[in-house]
Amino acid sequence: MINMEFTIRVANSKDIVDLLELEKEAHSEISWWKKQTKKEFLHSMSVSKYNVMVAIHNGKVVGYVQGELNIRGYGRFKSLFLENIYVLKKYRRRGVARLLVQMFTAYWCKKRKYVELMTTKKNRKIFEKLGFKWTMVYMIIGSTQKKVK
Repeated sequence: MINMEFTIRVANSKDIVDLLELEKEAHSEISWWKKQTKKEFLHSMSVSKYNVMVAIHNGKVVGYVQGELNIRGYGRFKSLFLENIYVLKKYRRRGVARLLVQMFTAYWCKKRKYVELMTTKKNRKIFEKLGFKWTMVYMIIGSTQKKVK
């Protein structure tokens, strides 16, 4: 998909350098962000159950979305799990994330019943505007607690 400023397309191996830079930026901004390696991105792009799409501006990757096709509930429900989405700060509030999510979900809509994701409370409204519904609260124990010596 092309709009006035950005092109959204499926990622390829030529995007690796830019994707690794985005990962570095995401990790510096979001402490819990798990940086992916070149090998992990290449694997995601080569395995049919994964998909990575990128937003291009003036020949440079400025954002990406990545997901994984899931079978949940012992094979009864098929879904697409939107794992990562990141846009460089400089390009935010210009509709890049919206375009990425729209293209990503449209690409997979024929293969899966629904798309799911986990997000922070801060970003909830963004995804609701894209049609996602709040369905549950995800809770965790362990990694958020201080280690006891």
